[in-house]
Amino acid sequence: MFFKVQISLSHIFPPALAPWLSFVGLLWKVVPFPLFEFQSKWIAGTLCGRLSLPSPKEMMADIQAFYSSMEASGTPKRYTHNMAGYQFEYDDWLAAQCGCLPTEEWRK
Repeated sequence: MFFKVQISLSHIFPPALAPWLSFVGLLWKVVPFPLFEFQSKWIAGTLCGRLSLPSPKEMMADIQAFYSSMEASGTPKRYTHNMAGYQFEYDDWLAAQCGCLPTEEWRK
């Protein structure tokens, strides 16, 4: 599951343009608004210098590993941003990066 969290960096930041270009809400099969809030907090923390990103080279390596894993499992690339099954792990990871509390259990 580690690779899924790492690839999720690219759900927000394209490696070659990070941190100056970012996207909120590209994901699907999610509970949207708590996810958008965590993504926005992480973007803000990165832009103000409180949080840092891995190098573009590290981010690209994670993306390549993710796509290799998808290919090996027969999952089409159109499912790249499908978060079904691990959204709350991703939300909690983002919350930890931002210094926020994790997702409340009742939301999960």
